Amino acid sequence: MVYHFEPDDGLRLVQQSGVAATAFTGSRHTGLALKAAAALSQELFASCTLGTGHYCTNPCLVVVPAGQLGESFLAEAAASFGNAAPGTMLGQMLPTSLAGTLEVLQKAGAVLVVGGQPGTGPGYHFQNTLLRVSGREFLANHAALQTEAFGPASLVVLAADDAELMRIAQRLDGNLTGSIYSDTLGTQRPSNNSDNRTRHVSRGVFARRQRIINCWRNRALDSAPLRATLRLP
Repeated sequence: MVYHFEPDDGLRLVQQSGVAATAFTGSRHTGLALKAAAALSQELFASCTLGTGHYCTNPCLVVVPAGQLGESFLAEAAASFGNAAPGTMLGQMLPTSLAGTLEVLQKAGAVLVVGGQPGTGPGYHFQNTLLRVSGREFLANHAALQTEAFGPASLVVLAADDAELMRIAQRLDGNLTGSIYSDTLGTQRPSNNSDNRTRHVSRGVFARRQRIINCWRNRALDSAPLRATLRLP
C-alpha cells in the first residue's frame, strides 16, 4: 500500500498507460482532476490517429503549459503513440511526404519524441509520431513549424506562461478548427470589443472537441483574450 501521495503524484500515476482503472475517496473536484489527467492524452492520441491522421481536423499542433504537468502529459501521449501499431495510409507517396514534412519541422527546431519512420509490412504505413518544441522556439520559427504533417503526427508546443501562449495564438496561420481545453467549462466569454481580433480559425469549438490549438490547463485559465484572438464563439 502506498499512501501520503502529493496530489501531483497521484495525477502522474493515473496517467501511466499500465493503469487500467482507478478508485479513490475524496471530493468531486479530485475525481474530475483524476479523470481529466487520465483521459486527455488518450484523446489527443485517438484524434491524431483517427483514419491514420487523414482527417482534416487532425490535431497536428497542440499547445500545453511547460513544466511538470506538461511533461507528464507529453510522456503519457508518447507512450500511447509509441505502443500503437501504425495504420494504413491512403497512397504510396504519403509516407514519403510525411517523412519530408518531419524533416522540415526538425530543421526548424522541433525534437522527435517518438516515431518518425515509415512502418513495415504490406501496404503504406508510417509510425505514429510525436514531436515537441518550446514556445520560444516556435515563435522564432513559427512559419516552418506550422508546416502541415498529413498523417499520424502531432507537434506539441510547450508555452512558458499565458503571455507566451497568447503570442503563439497570434502567430497561427488560418486553420479549419480550433479549441481551448480549460477547467472553466466554457463560462468565460470574449469581450464584445473585436477590434484586435485576428481570424485564425474558420470554425471554433469551445469544448472537448476539434482542435488545432488545444490549450490544456490544470487550473482556471482566463480564456477571454485567447478566445478573442482565435475568434472562437
